[in-house]
Amino acid sequence: MAGFAAQLTAGLEKLEIAVPAQSIDRLATYFSELKKWSKKVNLIAKSATDEEIVENHFVDSLTLLPLLAESGCHLLDIGTGAGFPGLVCKAVRPELTVTLVEPREKRVSFLGHIVRTLGLKDVTILGCRVENEDRLPASRPFTHITGRA
Repeated sequence: MAGFAAQLTAGLEKLEIAVPAQSIDRLATYFSELKKWSKKVNLIAKSATDEEIVENHFVDSLTLLPLLAESGCHLLDIGTGAGFPGLVCKAVRPELTVTLVEPREKRVSFLGHIVRTLGLKDVTILGCRVENEDRLPASRPFTHITGRA
């Protein structure tokens, strides 16, 4: 995982984003589990190299960190897939409250596995399409909403 940590750190330094070493360790575990699960579940492109995964998924997700600095942040990630960007940001900022919406069951299983493996709290995973979801917390509005194409 030294290669992952070095590449992630270098990518974040270019963007002037600081991430604690403990968070880098959590993300390295996430990356390792992503690679394992991707052999059986369609989480990322099969042709993606480790370098592309780090740059296009992890670094890209963490570009949101400067926007998520305030306390009381509640992030809604629509169509999160393998947890990009919501779960990656949560791994670095454990104080965030995150709701992940993903309709594909196998990806929902992966997300639950990552949440348990990393010991993350205040993460809600909804296995549905957002337009059909009546379980979104209306009493607690989201401060940020993300979705990736």
